[in-house]
Amino acid sequence: MGRQSRNFASRDQKRVHASFTRLPPTTAAPEGVCIGPGGPLPPFLMDGPQLWKRAIERFELDLRGDVVLTEAATGAFVCTPLVAALAGAERVIALGADSRFGPFAEVREGLASLASRLGVADRLEIRKGRPREAYAAADLVTNLGFVRPLDAETVGALRPGTVIALMWEPWELRPEELDVPACRERGIAVIGTNEREPRLRTFEAVAQSVAKLLLDHGIGLSEARVLVLGRGVFPDATLPALRAAGARAEAYAGEGAPPSGAYDAIVCLEHHDWETPLVGAGGWIDSDTEVATELLLHVCGRLDPDAVSGRGWRLVPAEPAPPGRMSFTTAVLGPEPVVDLHTAGLRVASAYRRGETAVLEQLALPVWPERFEERLA
Repeated sequence: MGRQSRNFASRDQKRVHASFTRLPPTTAAPEGVCIGPGGPLPPFLMDGPQLWKRAIERFELDLRGDVVLTEAATGAFVCTPLVAALAGAERVIALGADSRFGPFAEVREGLASLASRLGVADRLEIRKGRPREAYAAADLVTNLGFVRPLDAETVGALRPGTVIALMWEPWELRPEELDVPACRERGIAVIGTNEREPRLRTFEAVAQSVAKLLLDHGIGLSEARVLVLGRGVFPDATLPALRAAGARAEAYAGEGAPPSGAYDAIVCLEHHDWETPLVGAGGWIDSDTEVATELLLHVCGRLDPDAVSGRGWRLVPAEPAPPGRMSFTTAVLGPEPVVDLHTAGLRVASAYRRGETAVLEQLALPVWPERFEERLA
């Protein structure tokens, strides 16, 4: 275990391995990096404006006449208000706050600088906190960090007919962050994004992220024995990608005989069951499970860090995200997967407002109304 490099058995394996190692380091688009005024763009944003404009064209995003409420974020996630403004939104309100990703003052300064470079500063408002009037003004609302929670009180500030872009698939919805019954009562549509749509292929990006993270943390893929803990689309996409790179990858979903033996790496990739620990007392791997590894890579799923430490395993990251959230996003590949996903999220909300049935059928997944034919007036 812990081998830094391997001899690849085939030309295909070399090609797959190279496709990951050519990518920037996992800090290429760090969420905690703000953009200061003037001077050159950080490396991870050097191609940002081109990516944003290309995504707008790819998804045919046209927000003219709309007021968009979204977040003021950092790293790859800085894109959302800028994409909305570049797509012609009449007004974009970006909400932010002091956080572990950076002080609000720096975020506001950097975002304003980017907006000025792009010629959209006159249509972008950057606000601290969650002022009620910002929600009342919106036509489109993105279900993103500093905009949440969209609880009953907040939904009550929205105008009937406002559309909330869930920004991912409905099965990923966290009820404590978005009150769908309150939206139903208020006449607020909630529209998810089909992340399997060919222009997005988000789950392929998740698989590529896992492969890249393993490489970045010293696990060569060819012949590596990798155990993926999880069920559903994340493992379903990740196992073929790891095997294509030469890994001996297998999955365990908490049922049947538990895994055993030594693995080069174990990957936590469970995004459905947020209650049962993947590793820990009463979990999928407990104290009686005879399994060993040097590296436990946490992407998502409930985890007991003390149980991991007690086994002497190296945990990445040292402080994993809580259940329902991800320790690493597809931003480890660079900003493009985030830009595409957020642009698509804006597009499905816009399509619902405009009654673009063909777009909805291809790119959107309904949360409420449950059928797109039931468009609200």
